[in-house]
Amino acid sequence: MSLQNDALQYLQDSSKNALLAANFFRRRGISSPSLKLPWMFECLHNLGVDFRDDPFLVRTVELSLLIDLRDIKYKGRIPVPEGVTLVGVMDETKSLEEGEIYINMDNSEDFEGRVMITRSPVHHPGD
Repeated sequence: MSLQNDALQYLQDSSKNALLAANFFRRRGISSPSLKLPWMFECLHNLGVDFRDDPFLVRTVELSLLIDLRDIKYKGRIPVPEGVTLVGVMDETKSLEEGEIYINMDNSEDFEGRVMITRSPVHHPGD
């Protein structure tokens, strides 16, 4: 619940000013490179212009935020800081003990700690 609340707070904060909206667009990869939407919002911020004075820009930000909100609400896509998404396969050789997972990474560091494993695609909160 705390991760979900953090994600919702991030979405709310992203609409507070043009610089935060630009960072949101850049992080989410919203807008084509030729449109340069994040750059435009940064310019508005640097000029001291409030994007909320323009109905089109307001709707652009609202729609972008609603897409992320919909992903959280209906698909359970809650961002996890420093989290990664991996493709897993079944341990057919039974070489792992119960509660163990194997991750093949470029660097050969051992990782110990808490992990969350979900089924993909997640259809139900219990998956």
